[in-house]
Amino acid sequence: MTYRPDQQARLPLPPTLFAMALMLAVAGTGLAQLIAANMTRDPMGAASSMGLSALLSIPVAVVLAIASGEHSRLVVSSSYQLLALRCLAHIGLLLFVFLPFRNLGIGAIFIEFLGYPVAAVIAVLLIHERPALRDITASGLVVAATIGILAFLTWPAVWNGMTDTILLPATVCLATYVVLTRRLAPRDGVACLLFWDSLVTVIFFAGLFGAELVAWDGAPWNQAAGLLLALVAGRVFWIKAYAHAPITRLLPFEFLPLPLLVAVALLFRQTMPPALMLGSALVVPICAGLIWREIVVVLREKRSLLATFD
Repeated sequence: MTYRPDQQARLPLPPTLFAMALMLAVAGTGLAQLIAANMTRDPMGAASSMGLSALLSIPVAVVLAIASGEHSRLVVSSSYQLLALRCLAHIGLLLFVFLPFRNLGIGAIFIEFLGYPVAAVIAVLLIHERPALRDITASGLVVAATIGILAFLTWPAVWNGMTDTILLPATVCLATYVVLTRRLAPRDGVACLLFWDSLVTVIFFAGLFGAELVAWDGAPWNQAAGLLLALVAGRVFWIKAYAHAPITRLLPFEFLPLPLLVAVALLFRQTMPPALMLGSALVVPICAGLIWREIVVVLREKRSLLATFD
């Protein structure tokens, strides 16, 4: 489940390190979105931002396909059954995670993060990924530090009637979506998955919200454009990361938005639970340690390669 050797050779970094760098870029786009939302007080409605970013992603997917020389495969998949299942999981995410987000608050964050360790387990069982011990350790620490604390903080919200109803389907949809992204991305490419994601999102929101899909709410063009570009860039980076590294290796990086959320909240003088601040703070050194370990491995391999020519 990797790119062809000629595609791997074109990467600026070794594949796993490149995927980690992309996940940092995803976190960066998320940080930009958080700052924009706090500074502009939600310049566009949630439906507008998702709908417009999906509309923008369609021509972006076309450009990416042309740039990669695979424009003829923009809508072609290696497995239409898996692609259809991924599209259904994506619709499930919109129904069970995106739409209830504003009503559930921090409980929605718990629901969203819960799907990633489930996806890692599915990847080991069904698509035969073999995680290294360091990946299992790092992922276990992150999950314990974040999901455990989130579950404690959101216990009344997570187990009330509404959240109890959507917890299982939301987790299943997210885990399925992540696993199928990992399964299809190396073969179908970023452009293909981005195109189908965007098309499904546009159709979903157009049917659900109608004219609200493109409602502008008087947002300044520069602020709205920056938010939309951050959303699109984040999706591109995320899909490409999973094309080059296993789920267990990238799982800790999926939790980086949590310390960023805490940092932005503190920057704008908002209160956050101390337990959440402590748990999210552990994510940063764990991710940094994984990156450092990967750099050490790459440098060691280069030294060994040079030594063979001496």
